[in-house]
Amino acid sequence: MTGNGQSSTFDLARKYVAAGLSVLPIATDGTKGPDWRLLPRRGNGEGQLSATWLPLQERLPTGDELRKWYGPAGIGVIGGKVSGNLEILDIDDGELVEPFKAAVEAEAPGLLDRLPQSQTPRDGGGLHIFYRSTIAPPGNSKLAKSEPRPQFNSDGEPNIDRRTGEQRLAPETLIETRGEGGYVVAPGSPGKCHKTGREYRHVGGPPITGIPIISAVEREILLSVAQSFNRHVDQKPAGEANGKPRDGLAPGDSFNQQATTETILDLLASAGWTVCGSTGDVMRVRRPGKSCGISGTVGLVSKSGNVQFCCFSSNAHPFEGAGDGRSCSTYSAFAVYATINHGGDFSAAARALQGKGYGDQRPARQDAGQFRREPQQQQPAITYKLMTSAELDAATFDIEFLVEWLLVAMQPLILFGPQKALKTSILLDLLLSLASGGKFLGYFNVTRAVRCLVMTGESGMGVIQETARRQCKGMGIELAQVGNLLWSEDLPRFGSIAHQDALARTLTENEIEVVAIDPAYLTMPGGDAGNLMMQGELLRGVSEVCRACGCMMILVHHSRKNRVDAHEPLELSDLAWSGFAEFARQWIGVNRNRPYRQGTGEHDLWLQYGGSAGHGGLHGLKIREGITSGSEGRFWDVSVMTEQEAREQTQETAADARREKREQQFRKDVENAKEAIEGALRSADGNRDSKSQLRDRCGKKGKAFDEAIGELLRTGRLEHCKIERSNRQTYDGFKLKFKGEK
Repeated sequence: MTGNGQSSTFDLARKYVAAGLSVLPIATDGTKGPDWRLLPRRGNGEGQLSATWLPLQERLPTGDELRKWYGPAGIGVIGGKVSGNLEILDIDDGELVEPFKAAVEAEAPGLLDRLPQSQTPRDGGGLHIFYRSTIAPPGNSKLAKSEPRPQFNSDGEPNIDRRTGEQRLAPETLIETRGEGGYVVAPGSPGKCHKTGREYRHVGGPPITGIPIISAVEREILLSVAQSFNRHVDQKPAGEANGKPRDGLAPGDSFNQQATTETILDLLASAGWTVCGSTGDVMRVRRPGKSCGISGTVGLVSKSGNVQFCCFSSNAHPFEGAGDGRSCSTYSAFAVYATINHGGDFSAAARALQGKGYGDQRPARQDAGQFRREPQQQQPAITYKLMTSAELDAATFDIEFLVEWLLVAMQPLILFGPQKALKTSILLDLLLSLASGGKFLGYFNVTRAVRCLVMTGESGMGVIQETARRQCKGMGIELAQVGNLLWSEDLPRFGSIAHQDALARTLTENEIEVVAIDPAYLTMPGGDAGNLMMQGELLRGVSEVCRACGCMMILVHHSRKNRVDAHEPLELSDLAWSGFAEFARQWIGVNRNRPYRQGTGEHDLWLQYGGSAGHGGLHGLKIREGITSGSEGRFWDVSVMTEQEAREQTQETAADARREKREQQFRKDVENAKEAIEGALRSADGNRDSKSQLRDRCGKKGKAFDEAIGELLRTGRLEHCKIERSNRQTYDGFKLKFKGEK
């Protein structure tokens, strides 16, 4: 009866409860609803009692309750905290079950095999997927809806809109979740619980009594795959016409009308996004720095008939995603263009598109009355804390170095450099050294071990794990033993009060002393990169949060491009974007002192550091990390040099490179000369000629020509011979020998 080997509903319900699942009785009237006759009653404040299953969202049912409910009723399993952070993914449309499974398998092979799955009795067959997560799931949420479909009444007749006389259209739910405050009917329930009279059947994974805990990344994959099947967006996409009067077609509207799915994909690709699959005509896309999961889709069409980009990820700066992977933010093609190319400045984007021929005329002039400001509310008086000179003189402001003469506690630090200059790798070495009390880069002394947090959103946790393991091996420790270091692939969003509160809670609850945020550009609104005041306010806000929690902040940022001396040490003035150089109390600049040679796994870098505490220095770094296909595999070996040693090594390396380049060019000239000599002799009378005539015929001379003659003689392609000219004089020459010729 139960589909997984249980003999009775009561026995199975007891096993569900023993496995930490809260259950409730389900009516056998085909509605799938609770059996209100069996549920406990609670006062409603007016002296009346009403049935409720709210207590079962907070506690497990008692043995007496189970004996009362089962067997007449079906079994409902409740989601949320009460069942160990249980969440159920409910696929209502049976046609999506196999495509959904295939998409999840592509992103996370083997994940679904670990999760209990039950088939629902609906026509076409739906699917319930059970899992627990490390965080309490939110309430029920609709992840995917259909395109608007004709609606029918309960008797099967078309649902007619009386105002228009047409049949109503509305989207239907395709995939949703059941979490806090939700439940599903579980296997073991009588067929009468569903209107079809069929049972819920266990069809995959372990039984419901063995629901595993999955990681946040795995949960995100399940939800984002589900969202990729959405075919309806409730909200109006950003960047679509807002209905204001215009004298003609605006550039943005014109761009939207002409844009296709490929237009948006090309824009996203320019910002590092990649295509990771498709569902019909809708393309799945993944944000930069992410190795698995789906961050959004491209291809849905808005009510205005324009293709749009739907962003799921809450960590896809500069796009605004949606919290907890629950819904999406939608962007028109114009909004995507403006966000990527103009930092979200729609006016600047419109002007640029107008210059490219999009649109007709500017917007019609607005009524000046629309710009009247509302009277401001009176703000509380601001007071400033003052101290006398004597108090300042008597106060103690200790400067503590966490890394001797390089890193000061409680002062924000910016670690910066150009692309692919090992910024993240050097950051990880620093944080591992701080957390373990070792030596930074095997050279700089850490004064004491501190509790650290790495928040990284660009490299992907797979790369972070591999790098950290190599570095720990080089330090003589195991990554699993670094208990003072926590990791997160979530980044705070600067300027967001909610994110600042979340950051404060995280730092306080985990007693973090150093937090590293990598990279800075994914945390900040891109439209204000050149605004010194705005950037400074954003940086100051998150810095004050860290200081209030007794924590110092490290930001990883990039340097400006097109420097004159591309391989010289970086100065603080080389920081990109306004506000960062002014904000930094201390800094570490990383730059290559010569170009990286592909396939070597060896990096020659400058490490320049300094700060307002008067500390500073310049060193050369020689970092060897090998290559994946090499005999030694990947490792982490660092040598720190003085500035003079680094410059001498750079000069020697440059001289070696010039010498190697000259030798390569000489070899190329010799090979060219050999081909030219053979070609000239093939066309000569008797395939022979004198050296002087041969030099003129092939157009080659000098050392390369002489070396080519010598190599051809040594390999037997040429032989010495005598050349008789028309003047009856005989000269020394060379004859071309062919294969098999003696």
